[in-house]
Amino acid sequence: MGKVDYIHDLRRSLKNVPENELSEILADYEEHFANGRSAGKTESEIIAALGPAKTVAQGYLMNTLIKEVNVAPSTIQRSGLLMQMMVIFLVLAPFNFLVLVGPFLVLVALLFAGWAIPITIAGVSIAALITVLVTTSLHVIGVLQGFSLFFMFLGVIGMSALASMIMILLSRGMIQLVSSYIRWNYNIIRARRA
Repeated sequence: MGKVDYIHDLRRSLKNVPENELSEILADYEEHFANGRSAGKTESEIIAALGPAKTVAQGYLMNTLIKEVNVAPSTIQRSGLLMQMMVIFLVLAPFNFLVLVGPFLVLVALLFAGWAIPITIAGVSIAALITVLVTTSLHVIGVLQGFSLFFMFLGVIGMSALASMIMILLSRGMIQLVSSYIRWNYNIIRARRA
């Protein structure tokens, strides 16, 4: 593989990077080759020092995603960007697979369990309210007991809504935690390669 193939692979791997950034990156790598040649190195030696084009591109894509996560307007968009970051991170540092995926899976399982609680409580409460209203006539249980049952079910649904709000805050916190963890690991990998 020579300089032309390396630059071509780098360009192809960076297809999702904005054109102005892509031009700067490619110019930097053209300069790396020029400096290496002036130092008496062959293209193969320069390429060996730079590392594989796909790995270099993954590093730039990771930087772009880190910037996007910080400015993403919604929690859902941040979650999608974090998943992309994890995939790129695992390509960059496969030895970190268990270190990254283990805690991430535990956090995701806890988050799903946390969301299951308010959803289940609200669902059971609504089902019980509908069952009571449909199967029992008001004159059999009495007006006051009917109102007390109705407001009890509304209270449980309100508690479920409060638990959902808490889970929204916890979800946002988890996204920030995972994002910070990935950035920290990425900075360590980048420092080792420099």
